[in-house]
Amino acid sequence: MVPMRSVPHRVVCLVGLDDGVFPRQGVTDGDDVLARDPVTGERDSRSEDRQLLLDAVGAATEKLVITYTGANAHTGQTRPPAVPLAELLDAVDATTPEIVRARVVVHHPLQPFDIRNVMRGELVPDEPFTFDTTVLKAAQTSTGQRREQPKFVSAPCPRSPTATSPSPTWSRSSRIRSRASSARWSTRCRGTSTVSPTRSPSTSTPSSSGPLATGC
Repeated sequence: MVPMRSVPHRVVCLVGLDDGVFPRQGVTDGDDVLARDPVTGERDSRSEDRQLLLDAVGAATEKLVITYTGANAHTGQTRPPAVPLAELLDAVDATTPEIVRARVVVHHPLQPFDIRNVMRGELVPDEPFTFDTTVLKAAQTSTGQRREQPKFVSAPCPRSPTATSPSPTWSRSSRIRSRASSARWSTRCRGTSTVSPTRSPSTSTPSSSGPLATGC
């Protein structure tokens, strides 16, 4: 706000007059000997910012636009303006026949696709706040009729059929032959004598006690 602050302009815009940001916080430098013990008449950054704001307000001939963060972007909690700006609003209310704070302070929505941004006279008099066609399409989509979306799973899934293989039917003679074959194979691998099931034990000829020449 320093350059050309006193030159009259048709429109003056001041952006970012948030509480705690404007006016500037005076930070004392450790090497500044004069700032350790200030006296009347020395430079004060906060007083200079107040004077700059007054000069900028006086330079506006038609319109004055001042913006500040009026709500927390995460929680939506209301935030006050900077102290000099609040004092300016108080002065405007005190010098007018009626309270005009509600007419001069505009609370903008957080989302750019809010329908109030494209409605005539909702935020600014006699015209919409923005003429962006993309914002208009987004606002129309957000406020349009929404149909119910189908459910991802509308019913329990059908139970899959269990693949059961038919149990084999074994006869008694088949089981006996299978057991006899497994018994003969195990005795051959051990190298012991075998008994033929068709001959009696008395007539069977014992084999040698050494290992048989089998491919066990």
